[in-house]
Amino acid sequence: MQLTIPLSVGNGPLFRQVYVGLRQAILCGTFRGDGRLPSTRDLADQLGISRSVVLQAYDQLLAEGFVTGRSGSGTYVAQSVPSSRSIPSKKLVPLRLSSFGSAAAKTAATLNFQGRRPRLHRYDFAFGRSESDIETFPLEAWRRILLRRARKASVANLDYGPAAGSAALREAICAHLRRSRAVCCDPSEVIVVNGSQQALDLIVRVLLERGDPVAIENPAYHGTRSILLAAGAQLLPVPVDRDGLDPARLPSKARMCFVTPSHQFPTGAILSFARRVALLAWARRKNAVIVEDDYDGEFRYEGKPLESLQGLDTDGRIIYVGTSHARSFPRCVSAT
Repeated sequence: MQLTIPLSVGNGPLFRQVYVGLRQAILCGTFRGDGRLPSTRDLADQLGISRSVVLQAYDQLLAEGFVTGRSGSGTYVAQSVPSSRSIPSKKLVPLRLSSFGSAAAKTAATLNFQGRRPRLHRYDFAFGRSESDIETFPLEAWRRILLRRARKASVANLDYGPAAGSAALREAICAHLRRSRAVCCDPSEVIVVNGSQQALDLIVRVLLERGDPVAIENPAYHGTRSILLAAGAQLLPVPVDRDGLDPARLPSKARMCFVTPSHQFPTGAILSFARRVALLAWARRKNAVIVEDDYDGEFRYEGKPLESLQGLDTDGRIIYVGTSHARSFPRCVSAT
């Protein structure tokens, strides 16, 4: 029997491509229950590949119970595998979502799953978000360092570590933040997460209830806005000007404020020192929490980077999220 299996370079090992093709042929009914598969030699000739590759694919099918081997006869589809006639058409069963899941789904649909509304026009330049220049990244040097460190790593370092992240990494982040961002923190206050988005999600889940009033910058980072909307928070936009968020216009009922003081997203404005002091005074007066997203805090065209807002806090009211360095909860959340 002539069998066509598409083999494409870059889609994993060759034996797995053969395995996937055979598995699909069995499930689709090309080979029915108790039907005989081509011999490994014939299939290798048809595909123009080594017989050992086909043998590996057959071994995988055998291990998973799709086929059985009969001595002196060949390889057959297992009788327990249903034919295509008995396989019902796939139906997507609607799952019952929690209130949070429903709100998240609604927000994702509104923002087109990417934190922004669907783009109706095609442009030559994208101004919507920051993207890395991958072509200039020193990939070869990074690969060499990575391999060298991996060879030296102990088995203990490759096992599950603390939930907050590697102790050595948290100590390094803490030292870096103290030196470069004037963040007052201890390694025990640093949590390493997958990115700033996860950090924001953790903060919202731990500190906010549905319906809680939250102050955000206007305009603001779309990722923060979408997480708050999914959590059911009441968003209270605060205008931003050339000096950043205006503390004089903060709503009195807000119990939390999200701010990007060192490089306001998306305007790039820097929160002035007077406004930083006023923002801290507001938080103290209202017993509120400030979430400082230190977006691009270290990137400056001239002069030295401004120190963090968290470094001015003496009451422990600021949760610091770093997003341009090794990233941090000082309370510090660290986004890798």
